[in-house]
Amino acid sequence: MGNTELVFSIGEGDLGRLLEAFRSAFPGGKSTQLIETVTYLDTLERDILSTGGALESVPGPTGVELSWQHGDKHLRTRASDRPQFARNLPAGPLREGLLALLAGRRLEPLVEVEHRVEEFALRDTEEKTVARLRAVQRRTRAPGERSKWHPLPTLVLARSVRGYQHAFADLAGWVRDRSELTPVEPAELHEALDAVGRVT
Repeated sequence: MGNTELVFSIGEGDLGRLLEAFRSAFPGGKSTQLIETVTYLDTLERDILSTGGALESVPGPTGVELSWQHGDKHLRTRASDRPQFARNLPAGPLREGLLALLAGRRLEPLVEVEHRVEEFALRDTEEKTVARLRAVQRRTRAPGERSKWHPLPTLVLARSVRGYQHAFADLAGWVRDRSELTPVEPAELHEALDAVGRVT
């Protein structure tokens, strides 16, 4: 069985109380914090968006990580720089798929989303991570450092770890019982485009 993820939105001002309750219910979980900026890429013709897909570029320590969600497929690769064309990508399924879809059309930044993340790793008695809870505060802007930031709803994600579904069941039951959490379907690209006025 693959990994499972539950996604919820939470109202402004409720996150602190939720995390306090979580720490009481699951003591000993170790947390990490990070800030990441996701740039969604597409052509001027929006070839990727028009097929229901999304191409993300996230800076990493040695370049960028690229992720293409396309129907049931979720393809990933790493590159030294954010690509301007599909042909600039490393050889592999993601490159070949985008070449077939985009031909020689240029990839442009479509919208940026900043994630302020706090992630909790639930551990067993052997200090193995058995489930994760991630709180993500988000804001978005049109590409360009001078663009205005717009808020997006905060998300809370409960994630299983392969081989530990029994531990995830406890976490899943807890988040489903929290009245301040509302289940949502992930649709970040469309949320971001609507927020910055780039109608989808």
